[in-house]
Amino acid sequence: MWQSYLEEQLRFTGRRSPFEGRHAFYVIIETEGADSQLNEAVLTETLETALGDDIIADAVIAKSEQERRSLWDLRENLEPFLIDKPSFGYDVGVPIGDMPDYVKLVESNLKCRWPDSICYTMGHIADGNLHFFIKPGRKDARREDCDEDVYGALESFGGTISAEHGIGYEKRAWLLRTRSAEEVAMMRSLKNALDPKGILNPGCVFE
Repeated sequence: MWQSYLEEQLRFTGRRSPFEGRHAFYVIIETEGADSQLNEAVLTETLETALGDDIIADAVIAKSEQERRSLWDLRENLEPFLIDKPSFGYDVGVPIGDMPDYVKLVESNLKCRWPDSICYTMGHIADGNLHFFIKPGRKDARREDCDEDVYGALESFGGTISAEHGIGYEKRAWLLRTRSAEEVAMMRSLKNALDPKGILNPGCVFE
């Protein structure tokens, strides 16, 4: 989660931050295994090492199911980002190392178009997946303009317009902006091989 995402969650719910200070990024890690005590010991040791090496600045460990759920709610409660209209959501993918620069470019694009806009960012850092919730701050804001600021910025980073939620009808026109003609041709060939009669989601991705 980016800082603005967490702080909007806290503002909306009236909760206090689980951390003492403010930080640019927040990462939620969950471990699973047959031996819970061993898992906790390994996680604690890993975090202590990261703190000692200045890789991270702070850490909080959930000590109960309620605390675990409370931490996850800070990421998964989408209500604060959807109640104001218009609000535009996105699911994109970029290389992990390019995430900060890409987000800065998107935010800059949005501010140039809509000075009062706010871009809330979170995602799955391990697979390069980012989710944006964008509040343009204008009632007359058009989704098409926001698409240009978000999807157009992907080209210089070799990103993708969809990381986990597919292309569908909405993103179809943008496919060639982030995928080569050869890649799209291969996608079409796979579609034809798996669905020769075109009965699975007809017109979705390919006309």
